[in-house]
Amino acid sequence: MRAHTIVTGLAFGDEGKGSCVDWLARQRGSGAATVVVRHNGGPQAAHHVVLPDGRVHCFAQLGSASFVPGARTLHSRFMLVEPMALWREAQALERLGVQRVCERVVMDRRCVLVTPYHRALNRMQELARGRERHGSCGLGVGQAWMDATLKRAPSVTVAHAEELQLLRHKLQQQRLAKLDVAEQLVARHPELSEHLEVFRARDLLEEIATRLHGVLTQQGITRDEGESLQRALSQGGVIFEGAQGVLLDAKWGFFPHVTATRTTTHNANLLLQEAGASSHEVQRLGLLRAYGTRHGAGPFPGEQAELGAAFPELHNAHNAWQGAWRVGGFDAVLARWALARCGDIDALVLSHVDAVAKMPTARLITHYNAAQDLPLPAHPTLEAMRTLGEALTRATLTHQELALPPLPPHTSPCALADHMEPLIARIEALLGARVGIVSCGATHLDKRIRG
Repeated sequence: MRAHTIVTGLAFGDEGKGSCVDWLARQRGSGAATVVVRHNGGPQAAHHVVLPDGRVHCFAQLGSASFVPGARTLHSRFMLVEPMALWREAQALERLGVQRVCERVVMDRRCVLVTPYHRALNRMQELARGRERHGSCGLGVGQAWMDATLKRAPSVTVAHAEELQLLRHKLQQQRLAKLDVAEQLVARHPELSEHLEVFRARDLLEEIATRLHGVLTQQGITRDEGESLQRALSQGGVIFEGAQGVLLDAKWGFFPHVTATRTTTHNANLLLQEAGASSHEVQRLGLLRAYGTRHGAGPFPGEQAELGAAFPELHNAHNAWQGAWRVGGFDAVLARWALARCGDIDALVLSHVDAVAKMPTARLITHYNAAQDLPLPAHPTLEAMRTLGEALTRATLTHQELALPPLPPHTSPCALADHMEPLIARIEALLGARVGIVSCGATHLDKRIRG
């Protein structure tokens, strides 16, 4: 195993990144100090890890190896942090037997904080879109990232939160700026007026400031400006855990149904380059399900509504903000697009193979409109990506139904991977990429390195 690993989703998210990170950390052997670096996204991530003993946790801001003794979480400067949500997540893990969670967290002081003002304005804007909603998780991540990237925007960082008086000042600036935007929204959409209370309640600001300051300074979280990342990279054992998927990338996703941050290997590569790490030390894994999924609005050419009943997932049910959980066939066109946008994936991790194994056939989408791949825009402007996304909704699909051999009862994960070799080999041929790891179940015991 190489010193460092980048884990990247190659679809619309929900590819099994959390389970993969948990498995990778355990492959390093007992006693190995593992650091999981979060390098994009924020509290909207939902990486489920299931243990053989039945314990389950949905990782949002903590690294998905946190069940592994000694594993630490490091938030790079690209991470957006919602401190109160992080604290609640840490409490949930401690109830599951993971001790001293916050003391295993290192946070770059440059990380941007997601506040209740971001969340409230995000939800107002999404509600105002009506049927044109983007499928936001409603947690304010996009609003916070916008503040971080615009000049003179009222952005708040971990460094600001270390000084309570400075934090109050920054939050007051943010409150007033968001109140102005929110009032303009209400002028056009009076039905949203009840949401203004968050911005108008001045006493709420003091509560927010006190809680943010307390979590970041009194719970044992280490804060620095990249020194811990440099040390971890020099010592080895770093796993870069990406959030969302390449098809939602801020640059290469199909606007406007995208996330606010980069979801390719871009941020992780930049951090490694800045640290002087050799490319030979890094393994880049791209994750795909053996079938397609999308949670929420946006183009999904291969969607098959009837498959939703065949592949139910309780933790991915319809919710008020993202919308519906959608399922479809394996889309080789979108997978090839995602691979090309990364350009540096060493091997694929094919997950949820056990779900497809129960079906008589597997649908494989090979191309659209008689074209092998999607056209590459000359420049990935928002308008160009919007146009491409609209074209996806009108695409005529060419697919094949691959017959699957009957599944013997009580098949072990290892035997199941062998049983599904015809499907795995066909996916490799369609993508021109090697499947190096096969996941045939929810836990780390269900993963197999493929020869």
